[in-house]
Amino acid sequence: MNNQKTSEVKPTVRRKSVRFIEIADKAGVSVATVDRVLNERGSVSDAARAKVLKAAKELAVPRTLPSFRHRQCNLMVVLPRSKKPFWERIDLAFRNAVKCLPKNIVLHRVFLEDDNEDALISALQNPLFKRDGVIIAAVISDKVKHCLDAVMKQGKHVVTFITDISSLPPHPFCGIDNCAAGRTAGYLMGRAFSDAKRILVLQGNDWYQAHVERVAGFKEVFQSLHPNADITVKITRERPEISRIAILEALSKGHLDGVYDTGNSSSSIAHHIRKQASPPCWIGHENDVEHTSLLKEGLLEFVLDQDPDGQVQAALAHMLRLCNVSEYQLAIPKIELRVYCRHNLPTESSSDAYIKPF
Repeated sequence: MNNQKTSEVKPTVRRKSVRFIEIADKAGVSVATVDRVLNERGSVSDAARAKVLKAAKELAVPRTLPSFRHRQCNLMVVLPRSKKPFWERIDLAFRNAVKCLPKNIVLHRVFLEDDNEDALISALQNPLFKRDGVIIAAVISDKVKHCLDAVMKQGKHVVTFITDISSLPPHPFCGIDNCAAGRTAGYLMGRAFSDAKRILVLQGNDWYQAHVERVAGFKEVFQSLHPNADITVKITRERPEISRIAILEALSKGHLDGVYDTGNSSSSIAHHIRKQASPPCWIGHENDVEHTSLLKEGLLEFVLDQDPDGQVQAALAHMLRLCNVSEYQLAIPKIELRVYCRHNLPTESSSDAYIKPF
């Protein structure tokens, strides 16, 4: 029997100073800078901090690394002051996101009237807090575009969601293809008739590019299927009284084949559509409680949903990458247009559904 013990080769313990030297050499900084970053002693520029942490990560330093961003990251989220279900759903998604973000990421939700250009420009030019980035559903305006361009030239990041704004420098847009959404509505409605005569389009507003693109897409496809149809477009500002007048005026002129609503006028027009002996084909946007009820009733034919919760997740994920919060990366979800009818409704209304943490 061999009593000789097998010798155990112990791994070489590398001295901390050597490891720091290696990190410093790879990062192109001093050993003192490496020490300040990894042990969080003293002030180091964001650029130097990023170099050190990147080098330490690549060298697989066996320790928990500090945040790439030492200071607080302030994100400005600009939202319309609105009680509409869609925007309440957006606000809920941001409020849920706050619970899941690191403490050094702060969301400042700024609520403004969406048709008040001066208030928006003032908020962008004179923020009440230091900000690293702006997440915004931007309105169509040369002044707003120039203002956002100036924000980007100051080194602040901009992410648009829900609706984009043309001609800005390259930036992430988190949203559906709204032209494609309009074309989808045009195809669905166009296929419903052998010969359509009159169509009413209720355009939610003209200050969000999304609504303009939806109308353009709808007309492009519908007119290709029914070139002789009369398409009337009314801008409603999503105000009940304007929508109600528009539907009553259209119905007073005779049978209406279809109604396409790019915004949310459902509460103001449902009663009048319900009274028709032969109701028009009605297509709307966003899967909320009211639209679910109207789909089940058979009054609404289709609802196009743009996955607003996914857009919020995508906007935050892009912004965290832009702000170099790389130790807390969110997956960027694929945002897809969803088409609902009475036969494929989810078991739980998405406006009431629990938004899962990222």
